[in-house]
Amino acid sequence: MLERYMYIGYYNEGFKINEIYGIENLSVYAFGDMLFMYFETEEKSVKPEDIISEMKEFPNGEKWIRMMNIFHYEKPVSHEFWKRKVYPKETQMRIVYLKPEKVSEYIFYHYKMQEEKHPKYDKFGSIFIHRNMLVMYNEYPEEHAEIDIEPSIPENNLPNYVGNIIKDLSVEWDDFDGCWRDCRKII
Repeated sequence: MLERYMYIGYYNEGFKINEIYGIENLSVYAFGDMLFMYFETEEKSVKPEDIISEMKEFPNGEKWIRMMNIFHYEKPVSHEFWKRKVYPKETQMRIVYLKPEKVSEYIFYHYKMQEEKHPKYDKFGSIFIHRNMLVMYNEYPEEHAEIDIEPSIPENNLPNYVGNIIKDLSVEWDDFDGCWRDCRKII
């Protein structure tokens, strides 16, 4: 089954991108000294350093850290369902930092939203997390979900959030009057 991956690494001017068989929808973005890599594959043996090499190391010696997918509108249930039907596609990655004490509230809210299946949003959109840093991946033009799935949890068991969740739960930027910031596209 096709899986989605998002990794974070430290940006290095000398990095190079290798062509790897079985990688689909590769997107690479930078924000400051961080590099974000999104790709899809069925190949479980593919490592991020196979795709992009010559990265700086984290203090623990790793070159890439996998980010957890905490939200997606849809998942790739089959190749046919996951096939892009609208071209040309543009990708976008955006970043925001949550207040550390608000991470679980944000994840819970998005779990509820995911269970409610909002079909008006792009089925390829996802949010990934590392510590309190969120990275949102989107594709444009949007392609809406084509299937209708009933939520597995009755809606009345999940509380509604009142307010602007990302503004309320995120750390304010010193030099930016907003929440999500765009990352710079590399690929």
